[in-house]
Amino acid sequence: MKKIHLVILAILILVFVFITITKGSFSITLWRAGFSSANIQTLARSFDDNGNEIKIIKTNSKKNDIVLVYLVKNKFGFWKVGYFTPSSSNKLAVIGWMRWSAVRRFKADEDPLFEAEYHKIYYGNNAIKRIEFLPGQIPENVAVSIWQAGKEYYIHLVCFGTGDASPLNSINIHSLLLKNKCLAN
Repeated sequence: MKKIHLVILAILILVFVFITITKGSFSITLWRAGFSSANIQTLARSFDDNGNEIKIIKTNSKKNDIVLVYLVKNKFGFWKVGYFTPSSSNKLAVIGWMRWSAVRRFKADEDPLFEAEYHKIYYGNNAIKRIEFLPGQIPENVAVSIWQAGKEYYIHLVCFGTGDASPLNSINIHSLLLKNKCLAN
């Protein structure tokens, strides 16, 4: 009878440890990668093409004030750093990702047309006025979302396309913000 109680107790302890590690895997993953888990701002959440949850966050490290991190949560509930980008010399960090969004086909025997969803997030902390773009500076097929609190801001661009290259790569956000006198040099 004592052996059964010990086995049940051991199983309960293992389940508790597994749940604790799963719930804390986000902070543990950031710590292991050298990022702060105290200064986190979630910028985007979605799912990748495999059905895994993704999260794009802004954090910092010992070397950089701003680091944008692309995290993926696997089927077991553990987070993993996919990739990250620190801020550059112009105090602007940028991270991009793509996912397939649609398949269009008119007839069953023709080649399908795959449509991709392109994302880019820019994060900075050197704004000197409200972030805004003039008409014509951003292409018509690009959606723009801007968040700003004082000097800190982030810009999320989204567009759809059918080619290999993202149309967002042709937009130079830093030069547009300098041209619009939104940033300090």
